[in-house]
Amino acid sequence: MIVGSAVLLIVLIMVNEVSFPAALLLIITNVVTSLVGARAYSLVGFVVPEGTSYYYGPMKVLLNSGVNPNREWFVAMGLSQWVSCEPITASVSFPLVSSLASYQMASVNKVSAKSVFKVMLFIYILAPLLSLAGAIWGFYTFGTTKMPWIATIWYSKYEGVTPDNIARWPAHEPWWPHMLAGIIFAGILSFLHARFTWFPLEPIGFLLATDGHALIEGIWTMTLAAWILKTITLRVGGSKLYERTGIPVAIGFIIGLVIITIVGGAILFIRYFYPF
Repeated sequence: MIVGSAVLLIVLIMVNEVSFPAALLLIITNVVTSLVGARAYSLVGFVVPEGTSYYYGPMKVLLNSGVNPNREWFVAMGLSQWVSCEPITASVSFPLVSSLASYQMASVNKVSAKSVFKVMLFIYILAPLLSLAGAIWGFYTFGTTKMPWIATIWYSKYEGVTPDNIARWPAHEPWWPHMLAGIIFAGILSFLHARFTWFPLEPIGFLLATDGHALIEGIWTMTLAAWILKTITLRVGGSKLYERTGIPVAIGFIIGLVIITIVGGAILFIRYFYPF
């Protein structure tokens, strides 16, 4: 199924006048970024890197960085934005994250993986059809500008895809030394963290500390606060205090956030149709 889906996607991309190498590169970069995002999400609960234009590099190299851009260049760069650069936040590959989480939950509760697969396959076939039909119905019933949130993303996927903009994503030339430095630095952190038990730094923390969205949304601040509280708890009361008090407090905070989200979502839905 994976191979068949990849072949079908490559064919659909090539129908839009994108050459085979560029179409194949789109699939490969999507797989790489999706796995990295899913791994990071499983470790820290946040997709890093998220919502950035960091992965135009390979496509820029393949298509000669926008010199005399043609239709293939615009289509490939437009698809790179949503397939390679934002595979998780743009919802292109979020099913990978959610499905892996579902399989993990099934494993914990001793539910058959085959049963999970059947349920997800049914949902993945039905959900796009219902969501698209619902969006079109909402646009024609209430108007695009009055639809909450979704109206802001219904614009041309080529918006901002110009040689000048692409030239600065992920950075102006030469950008590859910075990429190489990041690979080497993350590799060193990974080796030291695996080799020495006392070494506290980890590559995912490096990503979390330097990711653009993590900085904007204050994720690093919250992570630092959690680390300080955990360290103090372990130093004062040891593992017993951590298990007896620390973990329940963290779980209670998460449950409270989930409750607020559910209640807030319900109120938003009601208020949209019945303003008050």
